[in-house]
Amino acid sequence: MASSKPTVSTFANQDALPRLPIPPLDKTLAKYRTTLLPILTPAELARTDAAIKQFVESGQAAELQQRLITHDQGEPNSWLERWWYDRAYLEWRVPLMINSNWWLNLKDDHLPEVQAALDRKGTGEYTPVQVRRAAGLVSNLLNYKELLDTGNIPAETTKAGPLCMDQVRHMFGVTRIAEPGRDRIQRAFPCPAQHMVVIARDQCYEVPLYDAHGRRLALAVLEKLFNDVIADVAATPVTQNQAPIPVLTAEHRDTWATARAHLLSLSPENRASMKVIEDALFTVSLDDKAPGADIDEHHRLIAHGNDGHNRWYDKALNLIVTSSGRAGCNGEHSPQDALTPAVMFQHVIQNEPARNPAGAVANATGLAVRKLTWKVDAKIDQYIKDAEVNNRKLIADSDIGICIFHGYGSSFMKSAGFSPDAYMQMAIQLAMYRQSGKTVPTYETASTRMFKHGRTETCRSLSSASKAWVEAMGRNAQKDAPVACPKQRLAMLKAAAKSHITYIGEASRGLGVDRHLMGLRFCMKPGESCALFEDPAYARSCEWLLSTSGLGAESYKVLYGTGFGCVYPNGYGINYFAGPNVIHFGIESKRSCTDTSTDVFRYELLAALREMKALVEAAQGVPTPRTNKL
Repeated sequence: MASSKPTVSTFANQDALPRLPIPPLDKTLAKYRTTLLPILTPAELARTDAAIKQFVESGQAAELQQRLITHDQGEPNSWLERWWYDRAYLEWRVPLMINSNWWLNLKDDHLPEVQAALDRKGTGEYTPVQVRRAAGLVSNLLNYKELLDTGNIPAETTKAGPLCMDQVRHMFGVTRIAEPGRDRIQRAFPCPAQHMVVIARDQCYEVPLYDAHGRRLALAVLEKLFNDVIADVAATPVTQNQAPIPVLTAEHRDTWATARAHLLSLSPENRASMKVIEDALFTVSLDDKAPGADIDEHHRLIAHGNDGHNRWYDKALNLIVTSSGRAGCNGEHSPQDALTPAVMFQHVIQNEPARNPAGAVANATGLAVRKLTWKVDAKIDQYIKDAEVNNRKLIADSDIGICIFHGYGSSFMKSAGFSPDAYMQMAIQLAMYRQSGKTVPTYETASTRMFKHGRTETCRSLSSASKAWVEAMGRNAQKDAPVACPKQRLAMLKAAAKSHITYIGEASRGLGVDRHLMGLRFCMKPGESCALFEDPAYARSCEWLLSTSGLGAESYKVLYGTGFGCVYPNGYGINYFAGPNVIHFGIESKRSCTDTSTDVFRYELLAALREMKALVEAAQGVPTPRTNKL
């Protein structure tokens, strides 16, 4: 867990951070082989051993390692950074909606006004509580931006040392620009823009955030500007609305790139409107509907809106406020990982209700919203129709839900001698085994922010120890006879957790498997082959049927849940975090896959968490009643 030292300014440690290391090749290969043990049969492992031996003895391993070292010497910050941007994100052509973007479901239980408004609201309704919440969230975002721009966000540190703060530069005014084959990122720090773009019923408005002298606006002024947007939307007949261009940002990246280029070619007016959106500090989506108190439905609304409408998925920050005042944020993933905005929203939410900033302008004279306009043709109309169809298909296949467990939290885990992250990972392993009858390759995000411009490494959470433990627990807790007594099974759980802690610690120090092997693979020249990467075990071990990521220990205070899409259509995308007495999971899977179900997995998670606590207590001699109640 990162801590903050107020005496250290935001970027004070940047120049002293070490570069991401290139691990010793023999260590990586040995660790890689170890991760394969719970996946492969003896015959498959023998084939992999032969591939590793050929890779080393042929001299290819040493050659690729040297190429990687040479590549590192030519990179300004990290041997991985440029490759990661391009290969992991900008060259990935699938729609951003659900597949790539992260989403945050923001808490509101500290706001009585919002809690009182949590009834289902039909399409077409905007409310005063929605406007007040939106204005307050925007004002608090600007407070954070000012602290950031002046270096007054404390630099984060851990027991191991300072962390890289580069990612906080990539939130405000950051946009992913769709281009054929490979997108690009538009950004500047500090971002000079002084406006946001508000989207209501797919109509886009340029809305000032400062007056002509660069002074902040009072909350009442922001509310007036939001109300001006709503009034214009309400007064405009549907037949006179601008084309719903935002829906195109949810399309396949090459399709959106082609449509965007055509749109810009039609008129200078279109180029001007696009520039306003892409330059904006952020977008705010005002939804004229609300799902009521259903937290799952709200989570889905933050993830994909109404058929992909009323969002600008290319923005690093797209704030969303429903007509009940409930809110969330959807963000483009390439410039920063979800932990960065999650930390920002701790500041934003914990300072609600918002207060006027010092010296705020209370007079709205001379301030006006401006509706952005588009000139479209039959070709753009068809792109929009196609996008709506494609978006509906993608959304219909996405099974999104939140699992909130109130039985206990990190306090119990720690009291039982477990790292909360390792404990939650083992719960995920057990739930998957119970649901599917097998253990599968598991990706957990390991942060490498102790290095300059560090992002992530893979923690391969499935281990021989975790496989042994879940098998000892049995496929069916009610029917299978335990293969070991509680003390033995608890010892196995602790061994699995210890293995996990060791791996994620090494991965965070840049000593994982996956980024290094990826770097070696990218150093291969066209036409070259490699036995290691052609071995089926390599692809199989990277088939992340469980793609997981945890957030910080303070997240429970400000978030109901978070989410991202599964990596493989027959797997799960799972984000999680815990408070002292609560555990949150966000889960996404595909309805088209008969092997997965978000509801079933959620049930198995709850059962696993209860059973793990019962195991701890049984091993300690604490009587625990057997129950099926969840």
